[in-house]
Amino acid sequence: MLKIKDELASRPRQLTDTSVWLFVAVNTARALIDSTRKADLSKAV
Repeated sequence: MLKIKDELASRPRQLTDTSVWLFVAVNTARALIDSTRKADLSKAV
């Protein structure tokens, strides 16, 4: 995990490793869900 964070700290233009890409995708999705109000999520379903 620290290796991935170190690699991302340099803000690469391309993600070379699948695990790094997955880490970024999951964290981005989690941040979007956390920032969305739960009431807004119930409207989408």
